[in-house]
Amino acid sequence: LTVSLLKQVLAHLCGARYTTYSIVRWSLADGIAVYGLVLAALGYPWRWTVGFFALALLLLVLERSTETDRALFVRQFE
Repeated sequence: LTVSLLKQVLAHLCGARYTTYSIVRWSLADGIAVYGLVLAALGYPWRWTVGFFALALLLLVLERSTETDRALFVRQFE
C-alpha cells in the first residue's frame, strides 16, 4: 500500500510526465546506494554498504520502465 501511494504521489508531483516520473524513481533508488557509500565513509562495516547496494539494485530492476508500468501510470490520470 505504501509503495502504491508513493508512486501516485510521485506521479502527481512530476506533473503527469512519465519520463520525469521514471527519472525520479530511479534517482531515489540510486540515493539508497549513495547512502550506503556515506555509511562506509563513516566507518560502518562493509556489509551495510553491500546491503544498501543490493537494495538499490533490486529497486532499479523492479522500477524499470515497461509498457505495463506506463499503462498503469496513464490509467491513474483518466
